[in-house]
Amino acid sequence: MLTITLFITWLYYLLAVLLASAVYLDWRYRQLPNWLSLLVLFSGVATLLLQQALASASYDELGLRMLTALLLILAALPVYYLGGLAAGDIKLIAALSVWFEFEQLKTFLLLTTLIGGFLALIIICYNLCLTLLSFRYQSNKTKITTVPYGIAISLGTALVLF
Repeated sequence: MLTITLFITWLYYLLAVLLASAVYLDWRYRQLPNWLSLLVLFSGVATLLLQQALASASYDELGLRMLTALLLILAALPVYYLGGLAAGDIKLIAALSVWFEFEQLKTFLLLTTLIGGFLALIIICYNLCLTLLSFRYQSNKTKITTVPYGIAISLGTALVLF
């Protein structure tokens, strides 16, 4: 029993490292690779299975959470086609949904949306300042054209799980 608890703890540490990787990769390259989302998904499934084995519970929760991940992808498709979120963001959100109970999932989605909106506001202000200063000082800095939403996703997850 102690080894299961220890393994679950290590999976949470792995999730923290994966979230830090998501922040770095999305900020630096504006991409969230598929391997990252797959590792988040598999570690979430492993954590859920170990928690249910520890509690001697049924494994119905796993099917429910996988269905939730699929429904999140389907619900986010219109946002993707309208250019609101990138595919990597959607896959990461769906993979992370396996980690959350339903109440936690609602909180995660709300926090991620609020943090993402705040991040977009910061980028808009940065671009505005850049535009105003470029008239005066001939600055060669480039504007930020996309929002690295992986930062908001990672912060939302950290606030709910850790």
